[in-house]
Amino acid sequence: MGRPVGGPAVRAGRVETRRPECQDREVTDAQRYATEPRRSVPLAPLALALSLLVAPVGIVLGIVALRRIRRGNEPGAGTAVAAIAVGTVVTLAYVVLIVLLVVLFVQLNHSSQPLPPGLDRS
Repeated sequence: MGRPVGGPAVRAGRVETRRPECQDREVTDAQRYATEPRRSVPLAPLALALSLLVAPVGIVLGIVALRRIRRGNEPGAGTAVAAIAVGTVVTLAYVVLIVLLVVLFVQLNHSSQPLPPGLDRS
């Protein structure tokens, strides 16, 4: 048989000790440090949040974020596009709602039927 790995070696009456050989290279390899995470444009998530609350502002911030992302070749383009799309849909919903309310009030104002008691036009 042979001697165990890392055990003492006897040469010419002298005992030499060796460092044990490690089978796990991950332990003995040089330490690796994490690379810096890729920066994303913080305007993109902000634009998405604002497109739900104040849609026109979200659209503008989404466009600005998308331009910065494409210029700097950074991640986050999908979030910026989503902010623009959501902001556009919400803005269109606002416009449709306002148009319907105006039409409803105009129809109510010009109707020839008398109003119920308590809703006089005075």
